[in-house]
Order: sequence, then C-alpha cells, then structure tokens
Amino acid sequence: MRNRTKRELMLEAAHKLFLKNGFSKTKIIDIADEAGIGKGTVYEYFPSKELLFAEVFNSRIMNAYDKAGLILNSACSAEQKFLDYARFEADNLSKFGDSLHLLPDMVMTAGGICNDAFHKTLFELWSLRFKSVLSIMQQGIRDGEFVDADAEMMTLSVLGSFNFYLLLKYNMMPLACPGVVDASGWKLEEYAQLILKGIKI
Repeated sequence: MRNRTKRELMLEAAHKLFLKNGFSKTKIIDIADEAGIGKGTVYEYFPSKELLFAEVFNSRIMNAYDKAGLILNSACSAEQKFLDYARFEADNLSKFGDSLHLLPDMVMTAGGICNDAFHKTLFELWSLRFKSVLSIMQQGIRDGEFVDADAEMMTLSVLGSFNFYLLLKYNMMPLACPGVVDASGWKLEEYAQLILKGIKI
C-alpha cells in the first residue's frame, strides 16, 4: 500500500471531523492532530478552513459522480437507468454512515461563508444531478417508455420527490425541521417503483 501524501491525510482527517463535529465546531488544529501533521502545514496547503472544506466537498462528493456516466452511457432501458441511478445516489449517501444528519447543516453553514468557488461547486453538483436525471427522462420519452410530457418538468418532479425521500430515509433533515415520518424502514426499490408508476406508459 502506497504512502499517502500530506494533502491526502489532511483531506481524510478533515472529511472525518467535519462529518463528526460539523463545520463550525471543527478547528484546524483538530484536523492537523487527526492527520498527524503540524497546524502550519495545513495552512500551507489550505489558507482557510473554508477552502479546506470546499476541497473536501469537491474530492469526496463531486468526484463520486464520475461513476454516474457509466450508468447514463449504458445500453439499458430508461427504467433500468433510473433504478441504477437511484441506487447510485443512495450508495453515495450510505458512505457517510451515521453522520449524514450533519451533512445539510454543514453545507449550509459552510456555504454561507465559503468563497465563490464553493458556491460554484454546489451549483455544478445540482446541475450534474439534474442533467443526469433529465437524460434518463428524455430517453424514456423518446423510446416510448415514459409518458410524453415536458422532460424538464418530469425531471424536477422526479428529482424533487427523490431528494425528499433521501432526506427522510437517511435522517438528513436539519435539526430545525425534524422528519415528519420515520422513513428508516423504507426500501429504495419500492420508492423508485412508485415514482416510475407515475411516469411510465
């Protein structure tokens, strides 16, 4: 196994601590201690905690979406692509374990103070997810699998519903907005099939 670089050690430590403690409660010194390096070294690579968070978000969340292209470019039906994409999104979230409830608050807190580059990354993430689902809807309409409706409207409907499912299923509702139901027992396949019943011919 190769030796990890200082940058990799810092990103791993920051990722762990941001999820464990949230953005505001995580200090640079804590990240340095967790990575086993000096505090000054962290600042050599990342001049601020905000920039470090932006890089963690980009490397640990955005980069995972590279795999979405394999789903979208496959020769599968639109229905199968939607099911595969739904599993892909859920699998990405499951990697965060029991700390998922901190993710929305962490993004909102950091997003309020991070630079334009981070806001651009958030927009790119939303745009990437929207375009991914849109391409599936367009294929389904074109191939006669889905109802002949406005593809962008269908995408917003599907993505909005699925996003809310993920928020409830993985206990990601902000503390100020507790979940309205216990969705822990819900099965992804069943929920995805409910969505598909609404758009299939």
